Amino acid sequence: MGHFMSQRREQSAFFTSVLLTFLLLTSCSIAILELEADSGGNITTAQDAMWWAVSTMTTVGYGDTYPVTSEGRLIAVFLMTAGVGTFGVLAGLIASWFLSPVAEEADKDREEIKELLLELKAMKQSRRAPE
Repeated sequence: MGHFMSQRREQSAFFTSVLLTFLLLTSCSIAILELEADSGGNITTAQDAMWWAVSTMTTVGYGDTYPVTSEGRLIAVFLMTAGVGTFGVLAGLIASWFLSPVAEEADKDREEIKELLLELKAMKQSRRAPE
């Protein structure tokens, strides 16, 4: 598993970020629903909880749903912080995909460099050979 992840760092980092985002959204939605529904908050359904989690994680925070308990606000702070970090990683990965060379071009460049090195070695050896 470690070998696979080290060979495909960008892909594994992307999928790990997506998985982490999904887990954060799900767990914080469940937690906020459990804390807020019984205390008279305005997050009373699973749809409200999921909407709140998405808008909080993306740091949009429309204000239509919000936690009223101290524990709910603590979850909100955690989710906002995690959201900034997670979306920062995703933005960095997307930018690296746009800026990285295509694998075929990189392989072609490596082959050309190897051929040039072999030619240089052959030239160097021919100069050393006695005439």
